[in-house]
Amino acid sequence: MPAIAVEFLDESYLVEDDDVFRFGRDGDLVLDDANRFMHRTVGTIARAGSVWVIQNLGRPTELPITPSSGTRSALPSGGTAA
Repeated sequence: MPAIAVEFLDESYLVEDDDVFRFGRDGDLVLDDANRFMHRTVGTIARAGSVWVIQNLGRPTELPITPSSGTRSALPSGGTAA
C-alpha cells in the first residue's frame, strides 16, 4: 500500500506502510510542546490491514480532521478511531 501524506499548517510528513505516526506535545508532529495540558501523544495514524486508521488518544478533546476533499469531521475523545 502506498504511503500517505500528513499536512499540518505548512509542514508535510510522509507516513510509510509500517510506520506509526504520532502527534501531540511530543512525537513525529509536535503540536505545542509548551502546553502541559496537551497529551504527549494526542493521536496516531497507522495502517491496519488495507486501510489507514486515525486514532484519537486524547481525553477529553475531540480531534478535528479535514481530508483533502475538504469535508471536516471530528473524532470523539478517548481512544476512538476512524
